Amino acid sequence: MGKQEEPAGEDEQHAGGDETRASAQPTHTTTTEGAKRDFETDIQILLDRAKSRLAAVRAVEKENSDRIKTLKNGFKELKGQQLGVSRDQAKTIGNLQSGLKN
Repeated sequence: MGKQEEPAGEDEQHAGGDETRASAQPTHTTTTEGAKRDFETDIQILLDRAKSRLAAVRAVEKENSDRIKTLKNGFKELKGQQLGVSRDQAKTIGNLQSGLKN
């Protein structure tokens, strides 16, 4: 007797399970929509972070570019001064050599 009741009970459970599944499907769809929103929110947050990091990198890049320009101008000026000192040194050595010959 108990064995016969179990199959009937299983049928009732499956029938109840179908109703539960049917009512669970809209909830699942809502959860999926909520998950999509969560993913979209997460993606937006990640994009915002990436944009802020990119802006920070660009600011550092601009600052480094300005420093490089300053260094370039400084080296150009230093090279000009070095050439001037080399000329003066050559003149002085020439004067000293001509003085020794006399």
